[in-house]
Amino acid sequence: VFPLACPILVQNKDEKAVITPLAMIQARSLWAERSLDPDALAHAKFDPNMSAPAEGFIVGAAYEKEGHRLIVFSDPYFANDQITTYGQIAGVGGSAGLADLVGATFPGNAELFVNSVLWLADLPQLIAPSPRSQDIRRIEPMGDGMLTGLRWGILLGLPLACLATGTGVWWVRRRG
Repeated sequence: VFPLACPILVQNKDEKAVITPLAMIQARSLWAERSLDPDALAHAKFDPNMSAPAEGFIVGAAYEKEGHRLIVFSDPYFANDQITTYGQIAGVGGSAGLADLVGATFPGNAELFVNSVLWLADLPQLIAPSPRSQDIRRIEPMGDGMLTGLRWGILLGLPLACLATGTGVWWVRRRG
């Protein structure tokens, strides 16, 4: 998660340099505001007549040239303790620091930071997925058809299952 990210414009003008995007923000109708004026930002909203929405914005990139390495993230808070140790407790306002007890909500942030430091230190053999990054299974959003089918399945399926169970119990008791 990148709470305060700004898009990074990646341009490689040097043939010897290798620039690799590391993090990208993607969403429907994603856009960026060019004005940093607080009054303009307070009233900013997407206007489809002004520009087409972007598919995504790069917010982190790695640069390498002749053994020199650099990593840039446009969000100063992505590796903050309040984000990396945020626990998975719904409805609790202050669940920062609970990641060790209940699992991290954003385990990828800490791993991205640590792996970036390992890459900068030229220790790629130590870069591997951590068990903590597997804490949360990410599920893709359901389509409208799947969601409608699930709703009808619950709405009709559960009462029919109860009716069938009740009928079965009644039938067994009647015979006995």
